[in-house]
Amino acid sequence: MAHTSPTAFTFALQEPEYRCMDCIGGWFYCHDCIIADHSATPLHRIERWNGSYFEPAPPYAQLVLAGLIPATHSRPATAFTVQLLKHFQQMNLASKTAAHDYHKCLLQLSDAVQSHRIPSAYHQLVDVARQWRALEMLRSSGKLNAQNIARGDLAFTCPACPHPEVNIPKGWEDHPNRYGP
Repeated sequence: MAHTSPTAFTFALQEPEYRCMDCIGGWFYCHDCIIADHSATPLHRIERWNGSYFEPAPPYAQLVLAGLIPATHSRPATAFTVQLLKHFQQMNLASKTAAHDYHKCLLQLSDAVQSHRIPSAYHQLVDVARQWRALEMLRSSGKLNAQNIARGDLAFTCPACPHPEVNIPKGWEDHPNRYGP
């Protein structure tokens, strides 16, 4: 997938503007190829040519493609797997497991004897879980991004609430028993 080495010709349709500091060979990549080649190596350090020099590229997209949701966007140091976020969401919804208890359980699973020595990621878990739920709401509503969302666009219609001509008959307001027997 790498298009060119520092001494070879470019074979890509896109201009190669990326390089990986951790890959051997000093290859240059176009945008699509750097994403494709590094989706399985999300911790590699990618740099982008800005016209004058190489600068670090934001690793957020690379981590997300690998199934990791970073706790911060600018300089991620902590990331959570998509599987973990789905599991937490199910435990929270099905059995009302609080984030604190879930985090405590993760610490116990990591090291049952000295879990107090593991740095806490509780606040990052809460933040990422909130972002994950927002992303899930966008996905389930068919929205591609959070731009141009009007009030109520992400809400589901409640089947128990009365909706004229949907679950209550036409002309219900003129019925003599409309407020009950």
